[in-house]
Amino acid sequence: MYAIAILAALVVVLLAVAAALELDRRKARATIETEQQKYLRLRARFAALYDDSPDAIASYDLQGHLVHGNSAAIVLLGYATGEMVGRHFSTHIAPESIDETVAAFERAVAGSTEYFVTRFIDAQGGRIDVLATISPIYESGEPIAVLATARDLRHVVPLEASSAQIEQRFDSLFDGHATPLLELDAQGRYRRVNAAFDRFSGASRAIGFRLFEEDVAPGDITALRTALARVVLGEHPQVELSVIRSNGESASMRCSFSPIVVDRSIEGAYVSLEDISEMRDLAHRERMRSERMRELLALAAASGLEFDAQIERVMRFGIESLGSDACFVTKVKGDAVVVERCVGATEIPVGMEIAFGRTFSREGFGTDVVLAIDDTQGGNWRLDPATDWQGWRSVLLATIWVEGVPYGTVSFESRRARAGAMRFADADRDFMRLLAALLGSAMERDLQVKRMGELAFYDPLTSLPNRSNFAESLRREITRATRSNAQVALFYIDLDGFKEVNDAYGHGVGDEVLLEVARRFDGVVRASDTIARIGGDEFAVIQSDATDLSIERLELRIAEALAIPVLARDRAISIGASVGVALFPNDATDTARLIEQADAAMYARKRSRSRRSDGAEQLHSTS
Repeated sequence: MYAIAILAALVVVLLAVAAALELDRRKARATIETEQQKYLRLRARFAALYDDSPDAIASYDLQGHLVHGNSAAIVLLGYATGEMVGRHFSTHIAPESIDETVAAFERAVAGSTEYFVTRFIDAQGGRIDVLATISPIYESGEPIAVLATARDLRHVVPLEASSAQIEQRFDSLFDGHATPLLELDAQGRYRRVNAAFDRFSGASRAIGFRLFEEDVAPGDITALRTALARVVLGEHPQVELSVIRSNGESASMRCSFSPIVVDRSIEGAYVSLEDISEMRDLAHRERMRSERMRELLALAAASGLEFDAQIERVMRFGIESLGSDACFVTKVKGDAVVVERCVGATEIPVGMEIAFGRTFSREGFGTDVVLAIDDTQGGNWRLDPATDWQGWRSVLLATIWVEGVPYGTVSFESRRARAGAMRFADADRDFMRLLAALLGSAMERDLQVKRMGELAFYDPLTSLPNRSNFAESLRREITRATRSNAQVALFYIDLDGFKEVNDAYGHGVGDEVLLEVARRFDGVVRASDTIARIGGDEFAVIQSDATDLSIERLELRIAEALAIPVLARDRAISIGASVGVALFPNDATDTARLIEQADAAMYARKRSRSRRSDGAEQLHSTS
């Protein structure tokens, strides 16, 4: 009986153990199923983002062979599904873009995120300009592949492409800045981050299509979303967020948001992150640096400002931020420095030329070094010629680069020396580099606008107004003459024998002749008149307030201007001209008719001259 009781007890224990094991097995199975569902949902979410993206997205192994591409990539390149898998990326890159693309890919494999403009070749051999992003894909802290995105730029206007190139230069400044910086789109997704953010997070990470809130502690997501909502309203909020590093640790960061405003529409936000978990004793200085960065980012993001207004805003903001008395923007021209702009307390006038050797520009111009002088009366600066005549006690100066060439300098000067906590620090030098870059970018955009205007309204060879400019000037002059009951004389001038010059000596000599003729014509008209080049060898002059005497004088001056042969490449070339004149309102009362009358008069003069020339030749041969 005792043995039976023991046996029964063992059976009960075994049953209990089996029940516990079965319960654990069911729990484990439920956990596995839950994790599988989470995985499937995550994979579906990623697939939707990847496959439905309007941009081309592809993944490559570390040797550059295509692993997978989304439908947008297949459509962009024109290949069949699966046809490109296994091929090297160089097979669809244009030869002129190979070196740059290979270098960017190698940097991405090494851990960098690259942004650049490159050129694809599609299945039909066509070339496609794209804005590309290349980022490494990590697993367990090691790169295992490369993710690439490409945005088709074929429908982007040239000025926007040029602006994109300028923005890339501006991005390089962000990347080198000590403050972690982000650019987010309107939905709070990453567009780009700088190297300081990568260092803060602990590793370079692929950021395409990811939300910033994925790297923020759950308890701070509401605060982040509120800040983004305020950005949409045009505000510049600051919020403290716990940002999670790649190793899972978090840091308290003060995040300053600045709206990105384009054509009065907010397209996203710049975010500067300030670590407030360390260096509590330097909190005030860090806060001031973040504030200055935020304001500069706001200036960079703003649009719709006139060029002069944007430059002055940047200069005044620098004076206020650095506590200086004056700001100067100069242009270096050979051995002279020309003051182009000045703001603040100074008696130095705009346009003043100063010998290069007597300015502080000689110490910093043409380099990436920011010249920072806390006290010009200390050390060797006391005897410096720039100190001797200008009298500034502290100076901060940087080179302005325009289209990759040193243009001039921007400097902030004060009558007071800097000592103690007011001495220039690395943050001031970084601020100065960014400010100089903003000025350079604004100047580049202004140059592009001016060049486009010149191409639209001025002849590229002679720099005279072209046909479009001439037609608009004639219309305005006729309108003015109608109101004042005045006369307008229109001269049409066609060079005689110019075709023979081109045929005999070539277009290079012909261009030199045209340049000299244009210079001579410009020298004989009145300041109130308009001279234009309206064709290959055709010029026109609009003479306001015309009289019989003024018309006769101008015809005589034109003939005298061409009486002396033109010297071109050691050749003396004789050029004549046939001139036709039409008078408003006597010959015509509208622009089109006046042009017709002047053109007809010019050809009548040319035919008459040709008949006289033929008759003279016949008389000469008879005799």
